[in-house]
Parts: sequence; structure tokens; C-alpha cells
Amino acid sequence: KQREAEEEERKRKLEEEAQIKEEAAAKKKEREAKKKVSKKERKAFRAACQVHGNFSLDGADLGQRLEDVDYLCLALSVEKLCELRKSIENCEGSAARDVFLKWVKTLREEELKKDEILKSKSESSGKAEVRVWTVEQRQLLVKAVKLYPPGTIDRYEVIAEFINSHAAAESEKKVGSEVITQIKLLQSADSALKDQVNRTAFQRFDKEHMSKSDVATAAAAEHEPTQRYDLQPWTGEEQKLLEEALKAFPASTPDRWDRIAEKLARRTKKECVQRCKELAKLVQVKRARKT
Repeated sequence: KQREAEEEERKRKLEEEAQIKEEAAAKKKEREAKKKVSKKERKAFRAACQVHGNFSLDGADLGQRLEDVDYLCLALSVEKLCELRKSIENCEGSAARDVFLKWVKTLREEELKKDEILKSKSESSGKAEVRVWTVEQRQLLVKAVKLYPPGTIDRYEVIAEFINSHAAAESEKKVGSEVITQIKLLQSADSALKDQVNRTAFQRFDKEHMSKSDVATAAAAEHEPTQRYDLQPWTGEEQKLLEEALKAFPASTPDRWDRIAEKLARRTKKECVQRCKELAKLVQVKRARKT
């Protein structure tokens, strides 16, 4: 009887394990299907935006418009993104741009309201005290902002938890309201520098580096999701290093972008490609308006 009971228990566990595996496989299949649909819709949305020049008026605001496109792709559900895409496709010229900008404004206002509510709650609980951020915590903040984009549930609390779990044990713990404040401080401090660097960078880029191979590289990267790194704008020194690397490693160089990225300490291969892609777009818009 004991053996029979043990055998029955063994069979029961095997059945439970099989059921768990089956459920896990079904969930995985469902996630992959949703991911495929989401990827397809984002690609279609980006294509619809490109038809309208990403809603840039004169090329000067192209960088911001590209950020807006990425923001909507990350923040909107597949259904909402599809709704917006269809609205854009049914409009022409300035009407499409108005629709696009209205969605961006509405979504950002909603996010701002949520931030204010979170900040108010933190202040009322006595957690909004401004405390010192270590260099390590700022680096973790930059990384977390990339890992948890707009649209992430309880985004700022999640970012705070990421920082707290990865920072040195003696570091002061951070909360969501502090994350919001620190992000805004870093963004405001860097915005003027970023604008200045971008203006001068694409002018030099046009004259010195827009070879046919670089245009082709930018076009080839077009299908890749654009990633923005608002807390790490390109400095003048980094732009200079990028330009020197482009000269040092022409298009025929094996693993060209890997070697270029090696010359920029805090930039990845993707960030270097993305930077050239953005500048190439600005140059193309400028050239198109001259013809």
C-alpha cells in the first residue's frame, strides 16, 4: 500500500509538472504573439510618421519630433497606437501634424499629472526631503531610465527600487519623488548643452562626414527602434571624438561601428549609429529644402 501511495504521488507530481509546463508554454506563446503584433504596429506607425517627415517643420525640430515618435511607441498600447496611426493616415499635411502633436501633448500632460500626484503623496508622507545623490546612484538612474521607459507601471518607484537594489549598501535609499526631481534636474541642466551641440554638430557633419556610405548606414538602421538617452546628451567633446572616429574608420573597416564605439567611453555601438542616423536625417532635410 505504501508503494502504491508513493506511485500515485509520483504520478500526481508528474501530471502537475506537465500542466505547469503546458500553461507556461501557452503563456509564452501568447506573449510572443502580442510582441509580434506590437512590433508590427510600431513599425507601421513609424512608417506613417515618416510619410509626413516625422512632422518636422524645417528640420530644426526633427530631433524633438523623433523623440515624440519614440515616446508614443513606448507609452501607448497597441490599440491606441493603431488608432493614432489610422487618424494620421486619414489626414494630410498640417492636419496630420496637429493630430500627432495633440496626442503627444495629451499623453505628456497625463503623465505630468501622475507625477504631481506621486510627488504630493511623497511630500505628505515626509519622503520628499532632498538628499544627496552619489555618482553611482546617478549612473544607475541613467541606466534605469533606459530599462524602464515611459509607460512602465509605477515607473518612478520601479526606477527607485532598481537604484536601491544596485547601489552600495551604505547609500541612502531613494523614492519615486526623488527620482522625478533628479531626472528633471539632469534634463534641465543638459538641455541647453544638447541643443548647442546638436546645432553645430550637424553642420560639421554635413560638410565632413556625409559620404554615400554613411547615408546608406543611416538608411539601413532606419528599421531599428530608435532609442533616446535624454539624460546623456552628446557633449561637444563626444561629438569631436565621433567625427575623428568616422574619419579613422571608413566604411570599409571591419566591425566599423564597434571600433568607433571603443573611442567613446560612455557610448555604445547603437548610440553611435543612432547619433549618425539623426544627423544624417537633419542633413537630408536641409539638402532637400535647398533643391
